[in-house]
Amino acid sequence: MKCCFPAVSNFFNSNLRNIFFFTSLFSLIFFIAHSGQAARVALIWDPPDIMPAGYKVYYGTTSTNYTQSIDVGPKTSCTIQGLEEGNTYYFVATAYYTNEPESGFSNEIFQYFPKIDYDGDALPDDDEITKYHTDPNNTDTDGDGLSDGDEILTYATDPNNPDTDGDGINDGFETFSDIIQAESGVLAPPMQIASEPGDAGRTYIETTRQGTGSAAYTFNVDSDGVYAVTAIAYAPDNSADSFTVSINGHKPLTWDLNPNDVPNEFGLWKRSVATRPNKRGFGDSATYIPITVTLKQGPQSMVVIGKDPLVRLDAFYFEKINKIYDPVTIIAPPVLRIIAQ
Repeated sequence: MKCCFPAVSNFFNSNLRNIFFFTSLFSLIFFIAHSGQAARVALIWDPPDIMPAGYKVYYGTTSTNYTQSIDVGPKTSCTIQGLEEGNTYYFVATAYYTNEPESGFSNEIFQYFPKIDYDGDALPDDDEITKYHTDPNNTDTDGDGLSDGDEILTYATDPNNPDTDGDGINDGFETFSDIIQAESGVLAPPMQIASEPGDAGRTYIETTRQGTGSAAYTFNVDSDGVYAVTAIAYAPDNSADSFTVSINGHKPLTWDLNPNDVPNEFGLWKRSVATRPNKRGFGDSATYIPITVTLKQGPQSMVVIGKDPLVRLDAFYFEKINKIYDPVTIIAPPVLRIIAQ
């Protein structure tokens, strides 16, 4: 009887074919893996004409090197659980008959099991939960405009802190806008660079005398547009709360950091958008709207001129808020006349 085994084994190997994965089950596998379980896979195969007593499935993470196996009995399908995400697994099957040796291996198939990334931020869910402590269901955990993956893998910022360096500007703005640090300008005394106490103290500029001192800057914008300018600044009180700016050599404008003199906005660092009085405002309190400038793509200049002593400027940036619209072309109507008969 044993002399006949090679024929039986070869016959089996020629018929154990087309081992494949069910697409519908794959959807279920990925769902189960996201719910916190390890990956699993469903296998199915065609039986040979001579029905064996049972089948064994061998698998491992290296081709032709199978470190694990299961005996599935006479069934022609099985589900293998406990597979580790982030690995490729290789599978083969054998058949065995009563009182006969086991057949050779079937054709080898393989499948990669990716780590689940439900929110698509390039961070596996397991890493988000256990390593980074971010929300695996939210692409941008801290809401700063950068995905958790970009913060970890590209910018080295904290995905749980919208302002990693504590300068009052969201990480998203710092990454995608040209942030000009105030101390990077060309300073004319008595405009000076100063720092807050401590190793992590903020560095800023300030003038020490009324209406004197300046800082000049050059920067670029990537596209034509209408821009607003925002600063991170500090006004001690309502007697020292403004400085003067000139953009691209235009008429200087007074930038009041607290135009309505709100008491709890003095004596602290805050983001301040350059504004001007709204001529359409009414009542006792003036209303203010952002100062906007039209900039063409390319190099720009800005000069900060000292106005009030001890007003501190840490950084500023330009944010595009609108595009430049082409002027409306008025098409003159045709002129009709009667031709004399």
